[in-house]
Amino acid sequence: MDSTQKAAMLADVKELLNLKDFKSGLQNRLTACLLSPNLTAYKTDVLQNISTFIKDNSSIFKVPSSLFEDVELSAIFTTIISDLLSSI
Repeated sequence: MDSTQKAAMLADVKELLNLKDFKSGLQNRLTACLLSPNLTAYKTDVLQNISTFIKDNSSIFKVPSSLFEDVELSAIFTTIISDLLSSI
């Protein structure tokens, strides 16, 4: 993949992160995580544990795996997760 294709792919992922439908779907999935019987596993470091879970199960959360290859996009995504978790 050349740099032009990579830049276009990263721009598409950044656009996805700003969609209301994406955030709404992500919030529903985060709510399901918090209602999980394994909640004790998330009592400490909730953001870190859920971020790792999302990275390991990106297809469940409908998150492109390329999101985690870019530091800036990962930071934006972590901020979105944090904001959504605080609103649940």
